Amino acid sequence: MATLTPATALAPRSRWAAARAGEFRRMAQDPTLLAGLILSAAVVALFVVYPLARILSEGFFRRGAFDLTAYQSVLTKPVYHRVILNTLALGVLAAVAGTVAGFLYAYTLVRAALPRPLGPTYV
Repeated sequence: MATLTPATALAPRSRWAAARAGEFRRMAQDPTLLAGLILSAAVVALFVVYPLARILSEGFFRRGAFDLTAYQSVLTKPVYHRVILNTLALGVLAAVAGTVAGFLYAYTLVRAALPRPLGPTYV
């Protein structure tokens, strides 16, 4: 059985990291793309991450102490069971529809002789 030395064990990871760093350097050369990425990350952080963090923190803490009564009251009332099931069903349906649409687009792009989009490529 062969043993791996630390240098050979880390070689594939360092190649992957170097490739990703090269991609980020190429993307950073386009100021419009970089501004769009930063703006997108800021919008997601502001309108998705921050409200979710606030909701979870308010639900788990009451007057500064750890408390689960808010979640207990919602999960034990039958009126909310249907709402929870509908929300989960909508999430699964959206995920499946997005996956199918993405697969069909990618499959069509690879198998058909469609013209490629114009513009810079970062691959």
